[in-house]
Amino acid sequence: MKNLIATVLTSFSVAVVAQPILGSQQPSSERVWEKEPEAFLGVRLGEPFAVLACPMKALPSKFVRIESIDYDVVMKMDGVCFHPSSEISRLPKGNAPGDYRLVNVPQIGVGYKAYVRVKSGVSEKIFLELAQPDFAVLLDAFTQRYGPPTNVELGVAKNLAGAQMGSQTVQWLGRKLSIRMYERLTKMNESYVEISNNEIESADRASTRAKRATEVQKF
Repeated sequence: MKNLIATVLTSFSVAVVAQPILGSQQPSSERVWEKEPEAFLGVRLGEPFAVLACPMKALPSKFVRIESIDYDVVMKMDGVCFHPSSEISRLPKGNAPGDYRLVNVPQIGVGYKAYVRVKSGVSEKIFLELAQPDFAVLLDAFTQRYGPPTNVELGVAKNLAGAQMGSQTVQWLGRKLSIRMYERLTKMNESYVEISNNEIESADRASTRAKRATEVQKF
């Protein structure tokens, strides 16, 4: 899967200016997230990945075996399952993490893709991909479910052609989990949401800093 956090810009990419727009409302960073959940989409981050594979069914074919998700069964399930196809889910290989595409996610009137990143059998983070015009719908759904965000930053997204558009970064920062919604991250027409475990995120940042410090010593 392409890395949506990548800093390499393409001709369709954007550079988000993080500075808040003058006069924009900036909630206090000390606001307590009162509706912080224990899990997201039934997945507990920082714990072993326990989502089941979606049931499959064989499709009629004379030459090769073709399988598809049995949506008649899936729609009767209480929670999510993951797509077992390696063409849809990016299954782990060796020590590399994998991204499992979730199926049977809540229907809120707009389309989006949901993935769980799993490394060494542990659910590390969840991320959603959606079209930018649908950002407001998902933001409203999250606000209803999780309460007001703890922080909102209004900025400007600018592509390589010089076009500029407004862009929000909305955050719910909790004790164990954090949700970050990026209206425009690397593309003008795409939004991205990341749900992360704070302890894992902090450890990853520390590891990155340590690796960078080691590389610097090679100069």
